[in-house]
Amino acid sequence: MQIEPFEPQIIKKDDIRLGLYNNPDSKEYRCYLEEGHKYHIFLVGDWVTNNTESATDYDIEVTYPSNAFSQTFTMSAGIPEQVANDEKHQYFVPPQTGDYRFVIYNDPRDSKGAEPAVFMIIEHLELNTRYKKELIGKPYVGAEYLEGYKIGYEFNTSQTDFLLHIDVPDPVPAEGIKGLDMYEARIFPMGNPSANVGYTIQDVELPKGELLNGGLLDRAGDNVTKESVLTGESFGEVYGGYNLTIPGFSFPNMKISCETAGVDMIKKFNSPSASGNSSEENVFYYLGLLAEYFEGEIEFYIKTDYRPVNLTLLDPPRVGYTNETTLIKVESESAAAVESMWIEYTTDKWKNTKSISLIDKDDYWLAVLPSFNLHEDVEYRIHAVDEIDNRGLIEGGFTVMNKLEIDFGLSGSIIQGGQTVKITGAATKPSINLKLNLEHGGNTESINVQTDGDGIFTYDYKPKKIGEYDVTLTYAGDEDYHVASSREKSFRVDKRKLELSCEIKTNPIKIHRPMTIKGKITPSVSGLEVETIFVSPETSFTETKTTDRNGAFSITITPEVLGTWDMLPQLKVSELYDASQGSMQSFTVEKLSPVDIAKYQALKFTEPPLLYVAIGLGLIVIVAVLQKTGLIDKIRNREPSEEEEEQEEAGTVTSYKRRSER
Repeated sequence: MQIEPFEPQIIKKDDIRLGLYNNPDSKEYRCYLEEGHKYHIFLVGDWVTNNTESATDYDIEVTYPSNAFSQTFTMSAGIPEQVANDEKHQYFVPPQTGDYRFVIYNDPRDSKGAEPAVFMIIEHLELNTRYKKELIGKPYVGAEYLEGYKIGYEFNTSQTDFLLHIDVPDPVPAEGIKGLDMYEARIFPMGNPSANVGYTIQDVELPKGELLNGGLLDRAGDNVTKESVLTGESFGEVYGGYNLTIPGFSFPNMKISCETAGVDMIKKFNSPSASGNSSEENVFYYLGLLAEYFEGEIEFYIKTDYRPVNLTLLDPPRVGYTNETTLIKVESESAAAVESMWIEYTTDKWKNTKSISLIDKDDYWLAVLPSFNLHEDVEYRIHAVDEIDNRGLIEGGFTVMNKLEIDFGLSGSIIQGGQTVKITGAATKPSINLKLNLEHGGNTESINVQTDGDGIFTYDYKPKKIGEYDVTLTYAGDEDYHVASSREKSFRVDKRKLELSCEIKTNPIKIHRPMTIKGKITPSVSGLEVETIFVSPETSFTETKTTDRNGAFSITITPEVLGTWDMLPQLKVSELYDASQGSMQSFTVEKLSPVDIAKYQALKFTEPPLLYVAIGLGLIVIVAVLQKTGLIDKIRNREPSEEEEEQEEAGTVTSYKRRSER
């Protein structure tokens, strides 16, 4: 049997007799359900009882479209059956659209009877949500009602009042569209857990069977006649009376009629428990919608939340630019989904206005305003309406100026200590002052730069510290051009590794005689201190020199200890450079030979103006004379005098002293 999801199915006593599973007496219903909709499906009636010894036990088997899947719902005997597949086991949400088959059978093992029952499928509505439904009334006066003229829904609320709003399609005579003429919208209170009206399964109220069959009950559970309700003789809470027939019963204060096609139906209703009882009672209602003439799609909602739409401007522009559109982003928060948003704007204090719709970008709404003239003041108002007609408003404004575009490039993203980074930038306006901002370690260094006649500038920057540098270019703005800022770009300064080399320029090396060491840093860096450690057989000392512009340095020392020496040049770690060492070198300090002594004595007694010539000639003469007279051999073979021994002894044991100390 094909049924609609709003029609109660009456099962009389002994309609489903005890017997085997799937016996011929089982009731089978087919109902077309839509994917994603929420349905309340249940079985109630006289069979519901607390007396389990004689209770009837009905079960429900559900088969999905195309026989793809089936499942059985079996509550204990005497307890109402409820078909559900959601997380809370309250409602049935079809995973696909199509005909679902429901078989109701009398459990042969646990059932003790075959009492009357009512099977109900009805769509459940969420509050503050807009719905749509196509209804088809009579095509003309005197015609019969067609299938599709009525529909029923379920909803619940603990509010003492709620608003029913139905948008009815308007007629359009020029196009031959007649619109829709509604007969009536009816509200039926059907259950109240606090008043023990109905049954509660999984925190959802199921109406009693007689209420689905047109019966009326008061809060105490006593029957109420329809006549007493219609004449006003019955006061207080009354539940039930559900029907969808045109001449059927409706509560006088819980219905809306429509006089002609296209008239919207809007009315606020009060809960039956609003007077004298707790406002927290969660009452379950049925809504019946009946069309009378013509056809069309109605839109409707049940409203309990009247909060306005809260609008927030996301980083609103303070300035707009000539020759460019202006983008305004808006975020909304509302009781229901925002249905539309539009902006109206003016440049003459609202004497003239224009408006455009905003674009829904899922996370926000976007307004795209056209370009404006220089120095115009633009004011705007953004309006929003959610799907239950709550509204929101926010205002803003901006001034229109010319836009300056600035940008720059870096010669590299990674440089080494001591190197420079070349910064080349450009602006769309020539010959202006810009500010180059370099942020490092929480400190910002700002440098003024000026563009040339083509709007170009170049600046060489030499960092003083290692690490990350964030660079931006800014313009302070002027009367016509707004302040501007470039994108941030970065570069990194790493410590530089230098190579250190040394070469001894004196050979041989004699005691008490100056020796020279030449060194160089590669790549060439000026102003660095090179410390050279000298270790003699008896002591050690250091010499520190600073590199020149070629990265070179020179050291001159006078050794005063004989023997083998070691020398190690090194560059200490600094802000921009890694520590570095040259290779260790060894050299030998030798005694002075007689020739060295003679040479020294000749130098000692030579007048400075004749120094170089005298040295050469004097040595030749002295050596020649000594050779001829045999005095060299005598000098070599004779015993030294006491005075000479003391001098020699003093020369071999005296430690090196800096020249500045002698």
